[in-house]
Amino acid sequence: MTKQEPSKLKMMWLSPKKFVFEWASEERKILVIAQEGNDLFFLDNGENGGYSKCDMLCWFCENSIRLGRLGHASTCLLGKYILDVTLCKDFVPGPSFGENKAKDLVRLNIAEKIRPKIEWQHCCECQFFNTENVVKFVGDDERGVVIEDPSARFCEILRRLPEHGYWRLCKNFAVSQDPQTRAYYEGRKRWLSDYLAELKDLEK
Repeated sequence: MTKQEPSKLKMMWLSPKKFVFEWASEERKILVIAQEGNDLFFLDNGENGGYSKCDMLCWFCENSIRLGRLGHASTCLLGKYILDVTLCKDFVPGPSFGENKAKDLVRLNIAEKIRPKIEWQHCCECQFFNTENVVKFVGDDERGVVIEDPSARFCEILRRLPEHGYWRLCKNFAVSQDPQTRAYYEGRKRWLSDYLAELKDLEK
């Protein structure tokens, strides 16, 4: 889902475990329903709708930290762990930190205090995380199809796929030797450092 800066997006609690909020996407506003334990549900103009397992609630919150095109940090400006969150009492729809320089200047000191708490490691960037044979191309060039088998992913130390959040406690993490994976891992840290430095220059 492509983010655009919203203007005074509305939000309303439907119950203690469910709320709906507005979001601007591709020059139109959509409704997003967030419910504890459920995937996000999107309504386009109140008509077409469906669940999305790919979009996380925190990605739409002004407290999350967005690292340019490299994704989000695992810790928000409030110091909360943000992955796999389906409901948050502090949720506020709006541009994440990293998407609005004028707004981020006001939040610069908060971001600097939070930076040491950010957990950069993740299983998919670890050298012990097997990703071989996950995606296969079967058939010839004209009639071939791509087959994905997520079950082929596993931790070579655990000998199974790690549970959600396991990487936060793992003592065996080591950055992958794959150049592309390593560059992505290091790029996230570098982007945030460069962005904070840019904000400091603007502040002066």
